[in-house]
Amino acid sequence: MAKVNVNPDSLKRKSPEDGTYPVRLDKVEVQALKSGEGNKVYWEMSITDKCPDPSLVGAKLFSHTSVEPGKGDRYLKLVTGLGLDPGDFDTDMVQGIECFARVKKSIRKNNLTGEMEEQSDVLELLQA
Repeated sequence: MAKVNVNPDSLKRKSPEDGTYPVRLDKVEVQALKSGEGNKVYWEMSITDKCPDPSLVGAKLFSHTSVEPGKGDRYLKLVTGLGLDPGDFDTDMVQGIECFARVKKSIRKNNLTGEMEEQSDVLELLQA
């Protein structure tokens, strides 16, 4: 039998500090809101090997952006930052695009564990 002996804290990926990082858009999809009334856009991206900090390469960043009237500020920043039309946006066309993500670190409560965790929020996307 093989035994694994590691420090669990050393396994956690470092959360990006405030700044701008090179990313690849891995998944962009429209999802229904939990209320069932309306939609949001789910964004999943990975920091690319163009990042000067090798410990962050492959780190995942996520964002959920509302497309509800009066609540779409972040959606507008992400889509227009890519140089696209927010009124005629095709999620399939942006998957795989490399760009830059400006992020800001925050602390939020994990809904599953109840613990406070650091998280990097995607504030805007910028063309590469």
